[in-house]
Amino acid sequence: MEKVSQKNAGQNNVGQILVPNLTEEILTKDEEKRYEELCAMAFDFARNDACENLEIMLNAGLSENLKNHKGDSLLMLASYHNSLPTAQMLLKRGARVDEKNDRGQTPLAGVCFKGYFEMAKLLVESGANIRENNGLGMTPFAYALMFGRKDIAKFFLEYEGAAGERGAKSGADSVSLDSARLDSVGFDSVARDAAKLDSSDLDSASATNANAARIAKATSVKSALKNKLSIFIAACFSALFAPFRMRANQNPNK
Repeated sequence: MEKVSQKNAGQNNVGQILVPNLTEEILTKDEEKRYEELCAMAFDFARNDACENLEIMLNAGLSENLKNHKGDSLLMLASYHNSLPTAQMLLKRGARVDEKNDRGQTPLAGVCFKGYFEMAKLLVESGANIRENNGLGMTPFAYALMFGRKDIAKFFLEYEGAAGERGAKSGADSVSLDSARLDSVGFDSVARDAAKLDSSDLDSASATNANAARIAKATSVKSALKNKLSIFIAACFSALFAPFRMRANQNPNK
């Protein structure tokens, strides 16, 4: 049976999930076991897009930010399994859009790996951070580039351009986004396609002042960043790409 993360309670008492300020135990061991069984059902509802059933449990007092023993939230499970109505419902109820699991991964990163465009769009429009570090400097945008999700990568560019959010941001993500997009490293088969996003689309996008400024800025720094990014991409490619491809082929459950 899938267990509940003890982090949900803050203590070892499952009753505190229902009553956050609880200072004494109110559930017996049998009641706690039953509660964990119900939570396992909730996780399956999130995976299988049983939106109405899950909402009944939430209305009864279950937390919309409930996590399993791996730290995967209900929103993480719904997103990873493309349960769009369930994800919409959870977000409307206040589920934390960038809540990370125990491996430091956000729902948006998992969606970029899987390639679910509508889910990615929902998460971003609900406030998900395209640049959130998911470990080793990898971000949702970097995952979209790595796995050739051109539609998602294109949406990220257009969304950031429209919101005027591209600016003087530093860190590993700025390095990977700007340099990978301009093909400054030897990540040809994936990064070049994702960076170009079809020449007509890129030409149209670069017509705006915001995108022209972005390209000019990235071009001016790409020589200095090339060596650093090459090392970074090589390490990430080796550590992340192969096992993720294997998992995708096996279509695992979280």
